[in-house]
Amino acid sequence: MRIIIASLLMFLLVSCTHERTSQNAYAEGNYLESINLLAATIEEKSEANFKQTDAAQLRQLVTDVMNKYEDELASTNNTDYKKRIEIYEKLLEMNKRLSNRFYSAELVNVLDKYPDENLRQNIAKNLYDQGVNFETQNDYKAASETFSQASSVYQPLGKYKDSDKRAYNNGKKQATLMAEEAYQQAKMLSEIAMQRLEFRQVAKYYEQAVDAYRHYGRYKDATSLANTYKRKGIIKVYCYASEYCSEVKLVLNKDYITFVSSPVGADLKIKITVDKEYNNTRSQIDIPNTRKVFDKYIEHIDAQGNRIQIPTLKDETYYTKLDTNNNSLSLETVVRMEGIIDFSDTIYARASSYYENEDDLLPVAKREQITKLRSLLESTAQDLSSL
Repeated sequence: MRIIIASLLMFLLVSCTHERTSQNAYAEGNYLESINLLAATIEEKSEANFKQTDAAQLRQLVTDVMNKYEDELASTNNTDYKKRIEIYEKLLEMNKRLSNRFYSAELVNVLDKYPDENLRQNIAKNLYDQGVNFETQNDYKAASETFSQASSVYQPLGKYKDSDKRAYNNGKKQATLMAEEAYQQAKMLSEIAMQRLEFRQVAKYYEQAVDAYRHYGRYKDATSLANTYKRKGIIKVYCYASEYCSEVKLVLNKDYITFVSSPVGADLKIKITVDKEYNNTRSQIDIPNTRKVFDKYIEHIDAQGNRIQIPTLKDETYYTKLDTNNNSLSLETVVRMEGIIDFSDTIYARASSYYENEDDLLPVAKREQITKLRSLLESTAQDLSSL
């Protein structure tokens, strides 16, 4: 126990010794973290316990961090927009972290060097210039996103140049490229499509064109063509009336299948018939029983020395006849399909019991029947999806 307690105390001592400090973070180059750690430490002390030594330490650290970022900016090429934006964002984050605190007045000379407005201006400018660069490379997606970021970061101050318009125009150009690519894929496939599966794929390409351009309006006649080819790819199914049509509609509930109310014009007709057979067979079974019968005498000497004969028993098995009813119920389900699939199959399901009657056995047999029927219909749905 002493060893355990000593180990625990050592662990706690080591943990306290290795508590992360702002100096640790600064030495690793994590400058924002170093400021967060020192600021948090000062805030824990509260304003009442805030001392000039704390203020001096914080001013020095903020100055050092600011100098580090200024050195990075000075050594960063003006066209390295990503790096410059990253540095300005860190300065903005530092500004927000240290503003509106009880110690902010101690940092006024430092924070005023990079006020919020100027930092947002610098970030927006670099984002805007980066967006222009993306435009020259015809990277409309990146250009649109970058102009949107420029607008967003400058939003508290108003609008930044024509960043909103450029974001919209580049987004529209990108959407046009994507929509046209999907439209042409649809057009090429439609010229050779013969199967319903191919018609459905044509419809999907047109739908992609519609979705790509959705924020900017309608794209050519993509919507009407998507609907046309979607209809051409539909498989019309008719189920002859039976209690099993609900199962058929449940399993074949696919976007490429529709159920019709008449067999005329149906692509696939499904008919399900069921024969039920119930048997009650009387029979006799032998039920084994055990009873005790005389076995033999054994000699025993009692306490007075007299010899006496004691009878012993043994187990004897005997059988009694029992009249029983062997109840069995069978369901023979025939599934016939005609049309784009010609198919016929028979499903068998059976339940039996010595004690249960027909009404009790039917639900048991039906559960097996429905399980097998669903499996067959799922296989049919898979076959239809490839037609």
